[in-house]
Amino acid sequence: PAPSEYIQQISCVGDLVTVAHRISECNRIRLVEGEYDNDTAVANCVALNNTHFRIILYQGATQGTQGSIIVDMRRMSGSSVIFQEEYHAIMCAAKFGEIWPRENLEDLKTSPSDKE
Repeated sequence: PAPSEYIQQISCVGDLVTVAHRISECNRIRLVEGEYDNDTAVANCVALNNTHFRIILYQGATQGTQGSIIVDMRRMSGSSVIFQEEYHAIMCAAKFGEIWPRENLEDLKTSPSDKE
């Protein structure tokens, strides 16, 4: 699929391993499937309602004594509403280390893929 026009980036102070671990844990807790490539710092993810997105981590400029990591997140296909929910959760986890569990687990039971 062609990349979406919706691309968001934030900068996180810290090291690549810490930011990547935060993102991975956020996806695990929120039940987002992810395929991670440690060599390229890319994660291809699938959330509810078959919403596909990609997360790419880049090395940013050094801020004082610490480096920074740029977190780039792009919706590839699927629900823009679900993408927004995952975007906010992942960016909060990456930047602050705060992981928000999915608010309504009933969403999982009403997925269109279950109705087929």
